[in-house]
Amino acid sequence: MATCLESISCCLWSSFALVALLISLCFISHKFKYYFKISALFMVSVIASILMLPIALLRPRDPINLLRGTRIVYYLHWMWGVLWHLVNRENLKKKSYIIVANHQSSIDVLGMMVHWDAFHPVVPVMKREIIWQGLSIGIYCWMGRSIFIDRGSKTGRETLAAGIREAKANKTSMWIFPEGTRNRSSELLLPFKKGAFHMAVQAQLPILPVVYGRYCDSFYKRYAQRFDSGDAYMTILPEISTEGLTADDVGALTERVRNTMLEHLRKTSPTGSSKED
Repeated sequence: MATCLESISCCLWSSFALVALLISLCFISHKFKYYFKISALFMVSVIASILMLPIALLRPRDPINLLRGTRIVYYLHWMWGVLWHLVNRENLKKKSYIIVANHQSSIDVLGMMVHWDAFHPVVPVMKREIIWQGLSIGIYCWMGRSIFIDRGSKTGRETLAAGIREAKANKTSMWIFPEGTRNRSSELLLPFKKGAFHMAVQAQLPILPVVYGRYCDSFYKRYAQRFDSGDAYMTILPEISTEGLTADDVGALTERVRNTMLEHLRKTSPTGSSKED
């Protein structure tokens, strides 16, 4: 009995010492803090997906699984020291949308997970290779009815079209990053891919722009390997209707949505402008 208590005590003190060491290293080295926070985001996502996967098996291919999984991240998001603000929540109605958002880095996903309940039910569109990456994350996302596509292929367009039809039938929104990749340039926004806008017009679903403020100019600097504490803003802009639009209007619609988001970024970005000015 005494040996057992000593072992437990030793484990507790070792755990305490490890936590204290990690915290100390985060204060001493900004590079260590950067890699620790990025790694923690991945590991917490993996652990959350593993813990929730048995429950997801009870309701496979249901967006409720994504809501349940993201709640674990919500309760732990203090670990990253980022306070996520959701602005203009009144623009979000209880109906299906094609949600389009700008994409700066992997921590955009952290903001999504913190405020997932506001957008639920919603399913993200992801590149197909993710389903086999990140250990259990891809499988869990599939159980939540996430849509995996081969970008730029005919099969990808067909999968996206089928996903939008299913989303409309089930009164579910879809979350898409229309830039197609993370924006690591000096531009405020990359050009938008038109696929999501084609599908929105075909399904006659409204588009809901969500703009992430330029946190890459403040607490998060990838190339400098800094990930400090700070405030991040996700702003919901007024929805843009696709009612009555046809395929001929897709180009103009894409530019309208992009210009609306770009205007907001120009007003709120610390730099004030981009090379497009």
